[in-house]
Amino acid sequence: MVLYSIEFSARQDLFSILNLQESFSYLYSNVLKGRAKDGKDGILEENKPIPYVPLMKITLNADVEAFSMGKHSLHVWSNNSYYGNSVDNRQIDMNKNGYFLNDLGITYTYGDFNLSCGVRNVFDSFYIVYQDTKFGADGKLQPGSYLAGEGKGKYSF
Repeated sequence: MVLYSIEFSARQDLFSILNLQESFSYLYSNVLKGRAKDGKDGILEENKPIPYVPLMKITLNADVEAFSMGKHSLHVWSNNSYYGNSVDNRQIDMNKNGYFLNDLGITYTYGDFNLSCGVRNVFDSFYIVYQDTKFGADGKLQPGSYLAGEGKGKYSF
């Protein structure tokens, strides 16, 4: 596998209540040697991108301290990410123009105790995490199957 990557990140603390974090990462990877298990000879994978790995990711995260008194504090946060396109195991584009994911939530803190809850994928963006494309006997691309990413959902940690 050949791997080239670069990542830039920054963080700002403004007015002691607002924290911003930004990052940009670019990842180029390809297979040096190998075949996928498909048919009697397999598909030659050499010098092709590694399947399901996005080419780039851009993030912008914000955290605002809405309330603080003694050991109590309440933060409102937003995590926003853009994922670039990737390819499936047959080198067919997935998420051709990339996709955005936006998460929004709150975190309550009392001393060392944290309770965080929010909504993932607030805008219910559609994206594909897995796809299996097929080629017919004529060599033309046939409909395959795919697994869509999670839609809007609540979570906590």
